Amino acid sequence: MSLHIWGCFTPHTEDADGSRPGPHQFQGPGYSRAVFCNQPQRHQKKPFKYISNYISTTKYNIITFLPKATFEQFRRVANVYFLLAAILSLTPVTPFSAVSMIAPLAFVVGLSMA
Repeated sequence: MSLHIWGCFTPHTEDADGSRPGPHQFQGPGYSRAVFCNQPQRHQKKPFKYISNYISTTKYNIITFLPKATFEQFRRVANVYFLLAAILSLTPVTPFSAVSMIAPLAFVVGLSMA
C-alpha cells in the first residue's frame, strides 16, 4: 500500500528589487502545504486524542431494561387503567380478589416486555 503526499504549491513572486521573498507567514488556500496520511510521527504537532467511534443501537442494557420497559408499558392508557384497578382491588371494599386483577395485568405487561 502506498501513501501519497498532496501539495498545493504557488510560484514565488519576485519583489521590486528582483529578490525572491522567503516563505509566506500565512497558511491557507494557495500557499504550499503537505498532508501526511497515516503517518502521525511526521506531523509537527502531536496528534489529537479523539474519542471512540463506538455506536450502540440498542434501546436497553442489563441495568436499564426493567425501568425503561416498565415506563414504556405504562405509557399506554389501558395498562394504567388496569394498574389502578389492581391497586383498588387491594382495598377491603372490593367485591373480588386482588389476584384476579393483578395476575392478568402482570401476564399482559410481562408478555409485552418479552
